[in-house]
Amino acid sequence: MSWAPTRPFGTAAGSNERLGIAIAVGAMGTLGFAVTSPILPDLAEELGVSRGSIGLVQAAVSLPGILFSAAIGYLADRLGRRRVILVALLLFTLCGMAGFGARTYWSLIAVRFCQGIGTSGILGVGIVLIGDSFTGSARTRAMGVNVTGLTLVSMTGPVLSGQLAGGGVFRPFLIFAVGVPLAAWASRMPPDPPSQPVAPPIRHLAAGIRGMRAAGTLRDFAGLLVATLAAVFVLHGLGLTVTPLYADEVFGTPVQTRGLVVAAFQAGTVVAALGVGSLLARFGTTRLLNSVFWLMAVGAAVAGLAPTVWAVAAGLLLAGVGFGLFTPQAQSYAVAVGGERHRGLTVLLWVTVVRTAQFVGPPIGSVVADRTGPRSVFLVAAAGMAVLASTWHPVRRALVARADRAKLRSFGRSMRLSERNLPGTPPPGTGRVEGCIIYNPPGQSSEQERSPMASLIEFARAPVVERGDGIETVPLTDPPLPGQPFVMGITTFPPGTGLAMHSHNTVEQVTLLEGSGFVELDGTTHRLTPYDTTQVPAGGPHRFVNDGPGPMRILWVYGSTEVTRTFTETGETVSQYARPSPG
Repeated sequence: MSWAPTRPFGTAAGSNERLGIAIAVGAMGTLGFAVTSPILPDLAEELGVSRGSIGLVQAAVSLPGILFSAAIGYLADRLGRRRVILVALLLFTLCGMAGFGARTYWSLIAVRFCQGIGTSGILGVGIVLIGDSFTGSARTRAMGVNVTGLTLVSMTGPVLSGQLAGGGVFRPFLIFAVGVPLAAWASRMPPDPPSQPVAPPIRHLAAGIRGMRAAGTLRDFAGLLVATLAAVFVLHGLGLTVTPLYADEVFGTPVQTRGLVVAAFQAGTVVAALGVGSLLARFGTTRLLNSVFWLMAVGAAVAGLAPTVWAVAAGLLLAGVGFGLFTPQAQSYAVAVGGERHRGLTVLLWVTVVRTAQFVGPPIGSVVADRTGPRSVFLVAAAGMAVLASTWHPVRRALVARADRAKLRSFGRSMRLSERNLPGTPPPGTGRVEGCIIYNPPGQSSEQERSPMASLIEFARAPVVERGDGIETVPLTDPPLPGQPFVMGITTFPPGTGLAMHSHNTVEQVTLLEGSGFVELDGTTHRLTPYDTTQVPAGGPHRFVNDGPGPMRILWVYGSTEVTRTFTETGETVSQYARPSPG
């Protein structure tokens, strides 16, 4: 008999309430770091330890994430999201409040460690909940709202903590009591879908890695983890740990003002996260990621060279903008890359890296600041982010080119094997052009070989049809040749886009060439990886959606040269490329 939480407070029916619950739960995880940040110098004095040692108070919350996040993700895939979140939320709340009574250094470290176990569950599984509840462009918007909500809470946490600390350095730990009513609200989460058999942990992880390798996304996921490590180190090693030490030691800033300075980073994150969707549509992923790392590099440099504490705040604001542009993209990719079956695992692997940066950042930042001065920490971080900004794109491009060459070699071997098996294959050196085999079946005359069916379509010169929302189609048979019974082309979907549910007056076959996403066929959703192919009969409702982090490109073939599109929701029938009527 399996345990299931009761529902004394009912069930959340609307998507907006479900999003609100996910944001509120995740925000509690950010409070675990934000509440203690401005009081670190005062805690060091109260507990009788050096400022180089006090960074462990922050790091103790992160260590369980390194140890347990992947296991929590596995449990979320196996047992369900709701169960894991409720247990993690209660653990986080009780252990966080226990900090109010911890009057020795190691007792505080111990309760913070226990609180960190709960933090790993509520922060990571909250992101998974959004991935489960939204798809396509709606998911991208939800991730932006999520980052904004989490950052607003993280920004107000240091301010509130600084004010409460004026009456006693341990009072800010009482802020975690808000988790009690939040747990009651979180119990309204919808029931988990029927559990599917999940392999033991190691096999589950291996299956997820195989799936990413087959989809060609494992390389980018690994790169995302490296970039996340650097970005979060800047936030937790500098923004939330070194900054209050810097403000106190160099500028003599009181505890109430230190909270405002720390909050400048979060303010920049909020501004950026609110506009990340429109910026992605305008500039694309590559250009936006370049700006992310340069903004964080310049912001750290400004803070390190700042003549006043408010100049430090300005640098943190700039670095926060970079962090706010990066995080929604990172979360969206972590949610999409593993598919529904491995979503808990991939998101919590990402959280493991976040926790690693949160763990190593504070002690490294505080120790280096104690020995060499806080300015040097900011300047070293600025140099590191500048190196990342300069090298990530060339390195990725080189790795992609290497993978493409390997694919071409594999394709060439397959084609040579196929040639040996073809009846009547022409002798070497005849009937072939670069990259294409021209094969004349037995009995076909040379005159037939020179029929209008033989032609070259240059993709770079083919017309482009704008479909709206950045979706572009390149017809490859425009117009079809005499006697040609089909049309074909390539359509590219930017991240977070898709077409409405529709059907055609003829059969359709679609092959995914690049990217990832899903197809909905007769009400059933299927994940897609490169070279997966669908066959849809005439009149069959379907749609393709790109919920991945990069462009999704499909090759389509219709079994007629006169193709129409009928939108399922309205019944409206239009020509092949037309959009539905407004309203």
